[in-house]
Amino acid sequence: MNPEKVVNSLVPQLKEFLNGSPAVLGVSGGVDSAVVLALCVRAVHKQRILPIIMPYGIQSIKDSVEVCKAFDIDNYQVINIQVQVDSFCFLLKSCLRFFSKILNVSSDDKLDVVTQGNVKARVRMMLLYAIANSFHGRVIGTTNKSEYYTGYFTKWGDGACDCEPIIDLYKTEVYEIAEFLNVPICSIAKPPSAELWEGQTDEQEMGVPYNKLDLFLANIVGNFDKEDFEFGSFEGDGLDKVIDLILGSSHKRVPPVPFSIGT
Repeated sequence: MNPEKVVNSLVPQLKEFLNGSPAVLGVSGGVDSAVVLALCVRAVHKQRILPIIMPYGIQSIKDSVEVCKAFDIDNYQVINIQVQVDSFCFLLKSCLRFFSKILNVSSDDKLDVVTQGNVKARVRMMLLYAIANSFHGRVIGTTNKSEYYTGYFTKWGDGACDCEPIIDLYKTEVYEIAEFLNVPICSIAKPPSAELWEGQTDEQEMGVPYNKLDLFLANIVGNFDKEDFEFGSFEGDGLDKVIDLILGSSHKRVPPVPFSIGT
């Protein structure tokens, strides 16, 4: 891959897509959002970029701030989402207790970490879109190809956006682009994480390191039937896990199913 060629391809597309509209994006401090922010800086004037840092509770914003300042952007906004998330989860627990009785299933009145994590991602999405709507902006996504095909994003959370500049780049390629764009080392060295709960990391949750994941994906992407796979030299530890991730997340990559009333 030629990083310069990739950047020179993506920047004009992003500029044309925005067409003067403000670029609204969440900046987590991770490498993906840092790369997308760097692309935005090359595509539009920095005053037309609205970066939002959305920690939960005492979650550190140090890396997010460093990324913004590295690209000479001071107009970032920090919004702590803890009150909104906790309030929503309180209401959700009440609903779960009610419907558990209706469905005659047990309920321990606790939300699992995945459900709570998805609530955080969707609260962040609502903030981004509310800001974009207010200023006729566009929400810029930060999902890469590895996340997209394994379903490692929250449906209608971080998966909701108006464009996806790096969705054709595997995670390992994103790192190459990050170095070319002079993304701060704090983002490049940071263990990849959606930061949906304490201590979460991408590779630990998926059970496959990105370098191996990307090798598998590069050879099977687009195929969703186990019986059709011809693995050959691509067999290895974690392959079944990757296949299951692709198959299990297929619903995230299709729009809502439209029903017809017939003719």
